[in-house]
Amino acid sequence: EPFKFNTVVELVNFYRGVSLAQYNPTLDIKLLYPVSRFQQEEEISGSTDTAKVVQRLMELDNEYEMKTKLYDDYSEDFVLTSKEIQMKRQALDAFGETVAMFEDQIRLQEKFQKEAQPHEIKSLMENAELLRLRLKSLQESKEQLEDNLKQRVAYNRSLEREMHALKPEVFNILKLKEKHAAWLDSRGVKSQRIGDTLSVGKVEGEELPHHDQSTWMLHNCSRSEAEQLLVGKKDGTFLVRPSRTGQYALSITCNETINHCIIYQTERGYGFAEPYNIYGSLKSLVLHYAQNSLEEHNDSLTTTLAYPVFARDCAGSSVEPHVGYVAFNTH
Repeated sequence: EPFKFNTVVELVNFYRGVSLAQYNPTLDIKLLYPVSRFQQEEEISGSTDTAKVVQRLMELDNEYEMKTKLYDDYSEDFVLTSKEIQMKRQALDAFGETVAMFEDQIRLQEKFQKEAQPHEIKSLMENAELLRLRLKSLQESKEQLEDNLKQRVAYNRSLEREMHALKPEVFNILKLKEKHAAWLDSRGVKSQRIGDTLSVGKVEGEELPHHDQSTWMLHNCSRSEAEQLLVGKKDGTFLVRPSRTGQYALSITCNETINHCIIYQTERGYGFAEPYNIYGSLKSLVLHYAQNSLEEHNDSLTTTLAYPVFARDCAGSSVEPHVGYVAFNTH
């Protein structure tokens, strides 16, 4: 209170451009992406292709697994950093007590110097200087710890924001899974078959050669060397290499063309563009796009990360691809 809006629509429209952080520091976010319940229901009810609904259910299941794992990773990191912050605060308290003790000792030394005999003054001055040097060292260490604590607190809050943002996403995906499963059940598809289908998807994902990073991660590979390795390879053959920008780059064949795309590493994770920089590792990113097309980022990349360049089943092609550029951040 006081309430400013006459309708929910007015409220939503206002906070499409204004952050919610003024009410809750962890909700530094705007109401950007509405989820239409009616659109989701229409997408299922308008479908008559059971195979497509099964495929969509598998995609939702994979997305749910990925999002829940990401949430678990954030949660684990949040707990660890919370404990780390608590320990650093205790260490700061100890530093404060030690600094106060040395300041008392220095004041006491100064008092002794005023009352000392001439032959005692030199040793007292030397001792006082040692105390001052030690105090300076303690103060510098305390300042470093304070700076580090601020950084960890900021990171801890960012994790909390990510967790808050992921919760509704995970819940929405779960509801969509339930709706797709219910649709299939209403069309006579048995629950066991639905469960078996999802299990098959997981097994196939676990058996991917992509789990072996040595099949696609080349730490010492230039752009031109990547192109030589990919010449003659079929669409979807790929590798990941360092980029001249200091980030990583994906090199992949598609439509008889070798394409290069920057992979950004941010505080939130790896990805090709915001707001999709959410993968905790390059391997997580590769595994996701092994089963999801890059077309969501660029219409010309109609392929998944299908074949790691050094995987045993990566066969060559009779067509020599051109070297091309894609619209999302090539390098």
